[in-house]
Amino acid sequence: MREEGSVMTCVETIDTLKKIKEKNQVMKIEHFTSEAMVLGSVILDGSLFDTLCVKEKHFYYEAHKKIYQPMKRAAEKDEFIDLVVVTIYLGEAIKEVGGTIYLLKMAESVASTAILKLHERLMLEAYRNRETIGHSHIDTFPD
Repeated sequence: MREEGSVMTCVETIDTLKKIKEKNQVMKIEHFTSEAMVLGSVILDGSLFDTLCVKEKHFYYEAHKKIYQPMKRAAEKDEFIDLVVVTIYLGEAIKEVGGTIYLLKMAESVASTAILKLHERLMLEAYRNRETIGHSHIDTFPD
């Protein structure tokens, strides 16, 4: 056992670094799938928007933030939210988010909207992790 105030040995230093690395690998700062599932769920059932806990700031990917924005605008105007409405509200920005095809793929990938709250929880957890390390977003999708 090391005495208080003594210098760490090389082995102790390496062990400490390994523990830090393992901890950092567990800390997820984004959850692409959950973001897509939340947005896809709302595209499938626009009434779910009013039940969302997540806000624009909780999305990591800029494209997903841009998709969330027209959903929010439509909800604020008490309008129906679906693929067509989101596409219309996005206008020319639809190209920046992957096109209508991407919106459709998000909606098609939702097996059930019943697990929406789970995906929101995963997004919020990733958001808290980003806030902890001071990382806010990324402009591109993962490979």
